[in-house]
Amino acid sequence: MKRYLKLMSIVCILMLFTLNGFVSAESSPDSISSRSIKEERALELNEVIQAQIQSNSDLEKAYAGVYIDDNGVLNVNFVEGSLEVNKFSKSSNEVKYNEVANSFEELRETKDLLTGTMDELEIRALGLNEKKNKVVVYFQDKLNEESIQKINSMIDPETVEYDVDKTQIMTTANIINGTQSVIGSEGLTVGFAAVNSSGTKGFVTAGHLSAGVGSTAKINGNTVGTLRNKTFGGGVDAAWVEATGSYVPTKTFSNGDTYSSAATDTSNTNLVQGKTVYAYGSVSGKQTGQILEAYYTVTYNGATMVDTVKASYKAIHGDSGAAVCYYRYVGSASSVYSVMGIQSASALVNDAWVSGTSYTIFTRTDKIFTTLNLSNP
Repeated sequence: MKRYLKLMSIVCILMLFTLNGFVSAESSPDSISSRSIKEERALELNEVIQAQIQSNSDLEKAYAGVYIDDNGVLNVNFVEGSLEVNKFSKSSNEVKYNEVANSFEELRETKDLLTGTMDELEIRALGLNEKKNKVVVYFQDKLNEESIQKINSMIDPETVEYDVDKTQIMTTANIINGTQSVIGSEGLTVGFAAVNSSGTKGFVTAGHLSAGVGSTAKINGNTVGTLRNKTFGGGVDAAWVEATGSYVPTKTFSNGDTYSSAATDTSNTNLVQGKTVYAYGSVSGKQTGQILEAYYTVTYNGATMVDTVKASYKAIHGDSGAAVCYYRYVGSASSVYSVMGIQSASALVNDAWVSGTSYTIFTRTDKIFTTLNLSNP
């Protein structure tokens, strides 16, 4: 494994700590908690750190991932020998710098290589876990020793960790956003408003529904739209419904919360493991959780979903299509409430949600917009 022994410049990183304190640019749907303030400060700092890293090839090679810990503090990893961690850690209590074994580039290479072997090696899922500094290889029922031996011969064994996940991953299919819309014979949650390339208004929901393009969408028995596009696979689970009649998509959820826009450029400065997210399901209502793994590849419903996001908010049958929101750092020490993704599937136990064991999977909005050729209204 490569090791990058060049010491980084302390001066450029110390610029981080001259930033102004964080302020919110719009009213939030929740009372601002100490945790949320810390998270937004973490994203503010992360944007500056990532800019410094991307402008220096040595820093890019040494970079090993980022996450927000349980205390809301930003943690930035660099490979061993590349950073005088103690000097940095004394500079501010807002950022922790950790020395770890594997660079982010090495972890990404391992995950990408194993993605093409998932069926052959009976791998259930692959998670790039920046907190563990490992690619976590998940098997369904028990550790597959034969597969583990093959994997270890293919990649650097130090970059992986093995685990068992016995839950069942199930798509959760069951119009102000967060309400239920029936398309064909299935009920899904209305996610968020979007327009197509012609500027026609509509809304986004999950794409794993069986109804064909041209099917009508109904809310409370009233026809509100027509299914015009859908996709499921390759990391995107989304459908777009064209609004018809007097129905006008809004940026308001059923509980009264509002969002500013859906993110079209979800980047590693905002997509951070440990970040708090909020889901608006038509069955479960508003739910709060954290990002467990920002780059999660898993196979379900016959499709391999590459680089979805694994999270801990609750979602059950009927919540598919729910908007997943977050406080998005937008620069100048400010944040807006935005949509990051669409609920796709949940890992359940005996068809039920079990706290601490179950988890959710969502598709990022930037991927949805690119794949379906949509944009914000």
